[in-house]
Amino acid sequence: MKGIHPSIASHRLNVFSTARPVRQRIRRFHPDRQRVIRNEIDKLLEAGFIREVSYPDWLANVVVFSLTRIDQIVDSTSGQGMLSFLDAFSGYHQIPMSSDDEEKTAFITHRPLLL
Repeated sequence: MKGIHPSIASHRLNVFSTARPVRQRIRRFHPDRQRVIRNEIDKLLEAGFIREVSYPDWLANVVVFSLTRIDQIVDSTSGQGMLSFLDAFSGYHQIPMSSDDEEKTAFITHRPLLL
């Protein structure tokens, strides 16, 4: 994956050494939401931002939330003197997760386990 080399910067999850791993049970979603989750996971897998894993100690559920509608964003820029267009999808993933903390990012869906 392109981006900043891990020797320069990486995300860290500073968890107390006494913390015990958490394994959540799979959450049920409406079929419409399952479809959205599946599509997003497919995009992230294809881009190489996530991968399948086996037997993680840490396991969390997916949290689904709606993003602001694009028409609202465009309307809010009316009258502004300067606009910036960033690639938020790729930009968000430019700094890699520290390999020591990757297992803490595992999540569960109706597909294999991912991180």
